[in-house]
Amino acid sequence: MTLFERLYRYREKEGKHERENYLTELLAAVLERNPALCLRLCEYAGLSVPANTKFSIRTQVSYVEGQPDIVLESAANGVFLLIECKLEAGEGHEQLKRYQRILVSSSAQHKRIIFLTKYFESPNDTSVSCLRWYQLFSFLAPLPAGDLLTAFTQYLTLHQLHKPMNFLPADLVALEQIQSTIAKMDEVLSPLEWLFREYLGGTGQYTKTRTAKLAEGWYGYWRYIGSSRFSAGFQFAAGEMPWCFIEVESWNCAAEPTATGPNANKVQQALRESWGISAEKLTYLSITKAVTSFTSNEDDGVVAMREWFKTHFEQMNAVLKQHEYFWKGVPEAVIPLEGDPALLQ
Repeated sequence: MTLFERLYRYREKEGKHERENYLTELLAAVLERNPALCLRLCEYAGLSVPANTKFSIRTQVSYVEGQPDIVLESAANGVFLLIECKLEAGEGHEQLKRYQRILVSSSAQHKRIIFLTKYFESPNDTSVSCLRWYQLFSFLAPLPAGDLLTAFTQYLTLHQLHKPMNFLPADLVALEQIQSTIAKMDEVLSPLEWLFREYLGGTGQYTKTRTAKLAEGWYGYWRYIGSSRFSAGFQFAAGEMPWCFIEVESWNCAAEPTATGPNANKVQQALRESWGISAEKLTYLSITKAVTSFTSNEDDGVVAMREWFKTHFEQMNAVLKQHEYFWKGVPEAVIPLEGDPALLQ
């Protein structure tokens, strides 16, 4: 998993997904450190800007007419460029028209809007230059190498924002296989969902009825308990072979063991020990196994995958059974200890 993806999933909250805003902030950070990219965007938008222009970058600036994602400007050179970033969403109600009014009210000589999208958009507005994420990705190649730029390109690649959305011959072949592949993943996961739910309760499930979730890079089921998210299934990323996974991500949890509080990290510590993943931090516990490791032997791959999930679900449930406070939402001190008559009265 890439650095920026780890950071996003660390901060993601139940029922609140802000990947679009997160990506906007990442792009703004890259722009701040790469004036050449600012110049390239100005050039793309048709603005004539001197090569030595110094830019300021601001995000989520509020105007009466709205709140553009990124404002790129240079007062000294009369540059005012608004960048609106979109992932799965389309244009908001008359959003670009309202942003055009922001341009009109600006005294800058060189001003324009860039509408940065994942999917093809063609607004009927002469002040708007439409740009796709894969085109932006191509602008990154000539920039000086650096850790930030590398992490950003890895993040774009992970979320398939680095290449055109045109159908290729390989896509046409893959279309024939999608339903079959989903059925095989369901064959592994569906019979075991009851075991995943035994202590966690109901699941949020990515099933064949919501195949759009495949675009996020995984397929399976998940459940939030308190400040932790349990998830399991299949993961896949560009340039990598898919793998089976089980994860527990915790937000109100110290990265390593702590004595603070009566229940601090106890479930996470027990899971780490049970799953044998001593190198993992307690805030993010993950066990994985490559799909190819199940299909390369003579045994039935589906049966072998099921057994792998089943074994680790049972270990997880044994830990949850010992720590009822975690999933029942009551203090550990008031839960009777099994087999202790004094506490069972």
